[in-house]
Amino acid sequence: MLDNKFTSFYTCINNGIFIKTFYGDCQDCELKPICKFLEEINNCEDVREEIKKRYRLEEQFANFHKKKERNGSLFRVKKAHLD
Repeated sequence: MLDNKFTSFYTCINNGIFIKTFYGDCQDCELKPICKFLEEINNCEDVREEIKKRYRLEEQFANFHKKKERNGSLFRVKKAHLD
């Protein structure tokens, strides 16, 4: 899964790659390193560990969650959904 919204990763955090939102920038090149990475892991039996090591989504997600809590958001995530 490749997505620009953290909410897409709630139940499968290590099954996806977070990408910045595309707003029509002709100079955007976010997909180039991701494509290279996907080629590198193409033959892995289970890509989750490679994605976890490379993109550290659990850490990013935790930081996102902390920021939302500091801003008084009603946003809540159960720890079980991150495992």
